[in-house]
Amino acid sequence: MVQQVTNGTEKPSAGKAVLWQLVSRYASVAIQLVITMVLARLISPEQYGVVAIVTVFTTLFSTLADVGIGPAVIQYDLEDEECGELFVFTVLFGVCLAAVFCLASGAIAAFYDQQLLVPLCCVASLSIIFNAADMVPNGLMLKRKEFRLIAIRTLVTTIVSGIVSIGLAILGFGSFALVINTVAQALFIVSWNLKGSGLRVTSLHFMAPLRKVLRYSIFQAGFSTVNYFARNLDNLLTGKFFGEAALGNYDKAYKLSVFPNQYLSGVVSSVMQPYLVKNKDDKAYIYDKYLDVAGTLALLGAWISALFILCSSEIVEVLYGSQWGTAAPILSILGISVMFQMVNSVAGAVFQTIDHTDYMFYTSIINTVITVLGICLGIASGDVNLLALGVAIAYVIQAGVNTFFLVRKGLGVSVARYAAHFLPEMLIVLVAIVCWTVLPLPVLWGSYILSLLVKGLVTTATVFVVYLLCGRMAQLKKILRYFK
Repeated sequence: MVQQVTNGTEKPSAGKAVLWQLVSRYASVAIQLVITMVLARLISPEQYGVVAIVTVFTTLFSTLADVGIGPAVIQYDLEDEECGELFVFTVLFGVCLAAVFCLASGAIAAFYDQQLLVPLCCVASLSIIFNAADMVPNGLMLKRKEFRLIAIRTLVTTIVSGIVSIGLAILGFGSFALVINTVAQALFIVSWNLKGSGLRVTSLHFMAPLRKVLRYSIFQAGFSTVNYFARNLDNLLTGKFFGEAALGNYDKAYKLSVFPNQYLSGVVSSVMQPYLVKNKDDKAYIYDKYLDVAGTLALLGAWISALFILCSSEIVEVLYGSQWGTAAPILSILGISVMFQMVNSVAGAVFQTIDHTDYMFYTSIINTVITVLGICLGIASGDVNLLALGVAIAYVIQAGVNTFFLVRKGLGVSVARYAAHFLPEMLIVLVAIVCWTVLPLPVLWGSYILSLLVKGLVTTATVFVVYLLCGRMAQLKKILRYFK
């Protein structure tokens, strides 16, 4: 049976696991910000826009390749042989999907009237194979709680891939620099995880273990596939109807708006299921832990939302330079949704823990309909800023859908009781929106860096004032202690 302790080392606590993840992710964030600042000055918005189109499709095929195997490896006690057989399945499935993607590159290029997409898609198809092959070894490392190795891997991968992409950009590879970087990163990660997980393939007969996890993984796969369209339809249509430059600016702003979700909520979410699954039948315990995590993320999310709303011009100028100025108002609008995204993102781990991937799948269908409606209205308006507004509003509404299915149906807790915990955070975001629309603040003293520092301090002070006025300082102290 798959062992829980590797090399005689003690399993880390949940706090240490999160700490390792935070250290690696935020060291990676710092490195990525430097890399992004360099690449944004070497590669044009149009070139970024072309790569954004490729990324939409590589994400689709990688999502299809997942089929929920990774979370299933964590959830079930599988024999070593069964894990090896599932690995064979993921590799074969990944190769088939990569071939389909490469063959479809001509149709994709014709749809966007951009022939450069053909070679870009074929090169990028390699990352689909590597991402698919990583599902089982990555799941094993998470199950064994080897977060220290995962943390080191994340940091090293970020550095190596960043050096590769900058070097290629300097040599004039343009869009290919970004695509090759993605392939190299996926190859490095799967190679590392294969070595770290100790996975062995002794049989090619994968049907028996596949049937064993199918009911659990099928809803997970359905959720991931449906969620893909909710997350990427805007890029698909923006590139077609607004052009590559508009897509480049929108994609830059969008990626900034999901940065906190990926590099904070994503850290916590990756740790939650392995540690909560042993208490999966104690719903009161699960709810308390989820509320602690959600409260912490809501506080940080509200603060980041306010920063993005009020300081978008400064953030874009400092990170990317003046050629990306069009992305600033888009970032302000998408910033409205950051807090809701962060709270929403950890719901999936709880759905998985309480064996309700079916509820997770149902929420993804409803949320996708909501998002598609917002995107279509934005596209129809002909204004990329209104598209961003439609996406932001969709994320806010999704928080209500997730709350109903997870909190009410999954955990049996009143929606009103749950929502009351987040009133201060929602007020913080509302105050930021009012200031941005009614009393817009210009760049202070003509200095983007100084203006960002001053506005950041004022925003932080506002967060504490709102908590004080709402009589929630005790909760704030609890959240800060929990986060510490």
